[in-house]
Amino acid sequence: METIPNTNSILTVRGFPTQEDQRKAVVLRFLTFRKFVSLIEFGAMWFSRLVDLALIDALEGTLPRKARECLLARHRKYTEQFADSPEMLARIKTMTNKGVAPGQDIFAVNCWFLGSQETEKMWNDYGEKGNGVAIRSTIERLSTSFPNLGGLAKVSVIDRVQYVDFESHDMSENDALNVDKVAFLKNKNLAHTGHTGASD
Repeated sequence: METIPNTNSILTVRGFPTQEDQRKAVVLRFLTFRKFVSLIEFGAMWFSRLVDLALIDALEGTLPRKARECLLARHRKYTEQFADSPEMLARIKTMTNKGVAPGQDIFAVNCWFLGSQETEKMWNDYGEKGNGVAIRSTIERLSTSFPNLGGLAKVSVIDRVQYVDFESHDMSENDALNVDKVAFLKNKNLAHTGHTGASD
């Protein structure tokens, strides 16, 4: 899907191809009242590293089986091709390790619920027994709410989460090597949560 950029956006927006889509797409952020006060006080949102989220969901930030096997097969091919070059073998090993678990330790995310209707499950999961807050926004407003930071925010992206079967899901080698694609894959068993996400 081709994305038509919103010239007002600080963050790159994918999955919402027109400015009208970005304007109409409602997102909700459920959080405890204490976290809401912290957000107001510091004027900042918390982003969690994928490697930390993997402690809760082992599939977070990991590759589907087919993509992983593809990268490992490429590793074996290059290992054979450069068998006589220890320097190249060391580089290939590093590249493969990074490719199989791309950027888990440096990539951070902040997830929002895509949809205008509040759900009981989201309140139960994030509302701290009736003491929660739901922030309502749109993709457009969310994408324009971050400071530019000298252009550094342009490396960040807002996109829809894809709920996939990690055993059968297929993706291109190019996407498999890009953490900003892998980060938006979640286990299909979590599809009821309806996330969209901002990532950095």
